[in-house]
Amino acid sequence: MDGARLMNASVASGIHPSRIVRDVDSVNICLSKSLGTPMGSVLTGNKDFIRQGRRLRKALGGGMRQIGMMAAAGIYALDNMVERLAEDHQNAEYIAKSIASLHNPVFTVDLNQVETNMVFVLLKNGGAAEVCKRFAETPDQEIKDLGSSISVLAASRNDKAIRLVLHCDASGELIKKAAQKICYVASEIMGNVSQKTALILVPSSSIFAKQHKYSVDQCLTTLQLQDTRSDFEL
Repeated sequence: MDGARLMNASVASGIHPSRIVRDVDSVNICLSKSLGTPMGSVLTGNKDFIRQGRRLRKALGGGMRQIGMMAAAGIYALDNMVERLAEDHQNAEYIAKSIASLHNPVFTVDLNQVETNMVFVLLKNGGAAEVCKRFAETPDQEIKDLGSSISVLAASRNDKAIRLVLHCDASGELIKKAAQKICYVASEIMGNVSQKTALILVPSSSIFAKQHKYSVDQCLTTLQLQDTRSDFEL
């Protein structure tokens, strides 16, 4: 079994990992995806399988010396980082609901598909790579509108889909800023399509949606943003 996100599935479903893998012969568990270690995976199986795996690892140049520090990080992750995955799932839901609240017909998300730490944004008119590039940019007008420089790193799955992945290094206030930036760009896209002025979010007690039919309740709650720079990856 490819168990790269086994722990996410376990936390989201409430089913113990041992039950999920009970009917398979071997499992590969990634320690860096979601669990936050610098590197590493764990291969599990019977003794003969592991003996073969060790031989192949060495034959392919995968053996490492003085690997104790990396192993220690893996042990820490298994002991301390599994239950907190629920926080990543909540953050993903927050991002998704923020996008959905815009009711933007060309920039959408299926809330029923947000089960763990991933959010898939669907672009009706394509251009996913360009949108990801825009997420990372911080033009002067945006900084003025949002009151902060916010750069979000995302990956395109294809021309009409973007994948956002939440992890342990993006939480709390960063998630709110990321949602604000994503919604800002989504409204820009809507404005370009409809030839109307894009939605402007300002860091004050008011939200102005120029030439759009969005209500304040549909827009993301504004935040007082004091940081001058907030770069992080989703």
